[in-house]
Amino acid sequence: TPVTPTRSPRSAKPACEARAEGTMLAVAAGETPVRLAEDASDLKGYEVVTFANGDGHVLAAVGSSWLRVGGADPNGLLWDIPCDDPGATAVFSEREGADFASAAATRDGWGLVFSDVGGLALLDLETKAVTPLTEAPTAPRTCWSGDDALRLRDVPLKLVGEMALHFHRGGPCGFERDWVAEERVLMDPFDPTRRREVETHRVAALATAGDALLLGVGGRCDEPGVVDPAVRGAILRSADLGATWAEVPVMAEGRVMATHAARIVVDRRDPTRLLVLSARCERGGRGAGGVLFRSDDAGATWRALTAPGEDAQAVVAVTALNGQLEQLVVWTAEGEARFGSADGGATWNAMAQAPPPEAGAIEPVTLRGASFLVNDEGVSRTTGPGQRAQRVYPPTP
Repeated sequence: TPVTPTRSPRSAKPACEARAEGTMLAVAAGETPVRLAEDASDLKGYEVVTFANGDGHVLAAVGSSWLRVGGADPNGLLWDIPCDDPGATAVFSEREGADFASAAATRDGWGLVFSDVGGLALLDLETKAVTPLTEAPTAPRTCWSGDDALRLRDVPLKLVGEMALHFHRGGPCGFERDWVAEERVLMDPFDPTRRREVETHRVAALATAGDALLLGVGGRCDEPGVVDPAVRGAILRSADLGATWAEVPVMAEGRVMATHAARIVVDRRDPTRLLVLSARCERGGRGAGGVLFRSDDAGATWRALTAPGEDAQAVVAVTALNGQLEQLVVWTAEGEARFGSADGGATWNAMAQAPPPEAGAIEPVTLRGASFLVNDEGVSRTTGPGQRAQRVYPPTP
């Protein structure tokens, strides 16, 4: 359902860009009458965000990231700037506690989803009416300074058409006031009869092993908004193209996968030989994960591999040369320390320091003619060109 079905869509591209010029709000044509701060140094850590507002006009808001210590400090102001006449800048909307700098424009150009005090809200750019979309709850954990009455904050991340609105829900945590949150999705955000919140289903790794599909799921540690430094993940296996799933226990000498699987490596010559790296998580001087687990019997039994160095139990990345588990290269938490093994991790040799490979998007895999793709909702399967994708993880009730 469109946000405003009786109005023609308009461009979502701003006619000009607003910026901070010294202490003043300005556009290419010159300064506006808006003073952003008494001293330019007071704007450190803040940014000016610009949104389209019809022909020749833009909307501008000033704010900082909620991920900084203590969170953001919203001023509740949204300015309308005529690009060719910045001197005529005026307040477009003023709403106490609103953060218009944390916002997402609707596809039709007539709405702005922003972070309000009580949750996410939609600002109609024609009528200036505000419609609440979510209701942020009070803090459910003692993490938030022990204040059970503290209301959490919903902050928009991205709007996918009119079907899904991704956002963070969180608040300042502990004595350091670090911002922590969890990612959620508001489906059909502009249809009050269908609007609903869902959790994201994070898949951290995807691989094929013979005729089986392997997933590294759950567990969080290295994303913005994690309450616990480490949350255990799991390895799941499906032998029927995602119709059913079974957990593969990962345990060696009493050690378990304390975090999600950052990597699953399958020996290209022997699919029963597996390597799993649990993600390394560090927070507040505490660390967890970063352990390599190896199995030579398709996950029936495991052993932990120990890399050399002071941070031997803090592996941050691994690669198998030519897809063979006998030829391994690992990077540990000691800066850019790198070690190689030619015997599957039994012995290691120091290598020249180099940065670990950057983690990219999870590549799709193909198994028995079916393609599997990771997305925000889990894993989808397609069985041929033009075929509709079917979600296989998490299983549909």
